[in-house]
Amino acid sequence: MPAPVEAVEECDRCSGAVPAGAGFCPWCGAHRAEVEEVEAPAPHVWETAEIDLWRGYVKSHFYAVARGNGKPKVVAASGDFRLLGREVRPDAQAVRVAHAAVVEALVAAGWEEVEPGEAWYKRRFRRPGDPVPV
Repeated sequence: MPAPVEAVEECDRCSGAVPAGAGFCPWCGAHRAEVEEVEAPAPHVWETAEIDLWRGYVKSHFYAVARGNGKPKVVAASGDFRLLGREVRPDAQAVRVAHAAVVEALVAAGWEEVEPGEAWYKRRFRRPGDPVPV
């Protein structure tokens, strides 16, 4: 009866034959766990942005504030428009145009919409931020 054949793997460092499951290469001494470790890419923090409304006495505008990598910052803003009444109505042309300008600026800068907010205009966006230092 022939002798059983032992499973063999190749050493990543020296290409020598290593018995399957061995912790070290018998040829170069490389620790198998070290050889198989691959440096993982640094994880990203998602930056999030939400569109909000600044309402002045005469003029108003939409703006988007980003959070995630440091201090909150304004990343897009619309031109001014005049609101009539207390409600922010999406059927007013100046309001729609101003809101669309902020959405377009965010998408052009690499943001993707993820969900609506409490009000119709408070749309939420995200994009990968800078890698987290380890």
